[in-house]
Parts: sequence; C-alpha cells; structure tokens
Amino acid sequence: MITRIRLKLTAFLFAVLLFLPGVDQLLGLSARFSSTENRQLRPMPSLHFPHVRSFAHQFDPYYKENFGWRNALFYLYSRWKFCVLGVSPLPEKVVIGKKGWLFLGNTGNNVLDQHRGL
Repeated sequence: MITRIRLKLTAFLFAVLLFLPGVDQLLGLSARFSSTENRQLRPMPSLHFPHVRSFAHQFDPYYKENFGWRNALFYLYSRWKFCVLGVSPLPEKVVIGKKGWLFLGNTGNNVLDQHRGL
C-alpha cells in the first residue's frame, strides 16, 4: 500500500516538474531572476503554415535560450558550485584564487595561460 502511494506521488511530482517551465513562461514566476548574459537572446520565430518544418528548426534554439526557470536554475547552479563546492561555475571565464579572489580565465585572450607561461 505504501509503495503504491509512493509510486503515485513520484509520478505526480514528475509531471509537475515537466509542466513547471511552461507554466513559468506563461505566468512569469521566475521574473526576478533576470539574465546577465551580454548577448541578445533569440526572438520567438514566426509560424508560417507551409513552412512548419523550418519553424521547428528555429524553435529549438529559441527554446533552449528562453525556457522557463532557465535563469533561476543557472543562478542556483552557480551559487551551489561557488558556495558549497568552492569552484568556479564557469572555469574558462572566471578562476577562483586564494581568499576568494576572482581572476579572468582563458576566454579573455588566454590570460590564464599567459600568466602560467604556456
């Protein structure tokens, strides 16, 4: 009996997790987590009926950049990596030094490799 209830509860929670990104996109629940990216996100592609296949190809990259809870999940991931594990969430961009100092990584003209003499 308990395993049946546990199985139904697990299935219900899984379904809720599947629907949360869509609900967030409709209601804007995670609006306080704004994007800090320095680039323009893709706009929603327009749907023209004879060209449904091209819409699907354009919609995939749009959704990967704009799905619900994306910014909130990345914020929580970054905080967890930095505060709990003590490592940089983006090691190619930022390197954590002694006493919590932050240094530019290799994405900025290979600064880290130049400093190490590589």
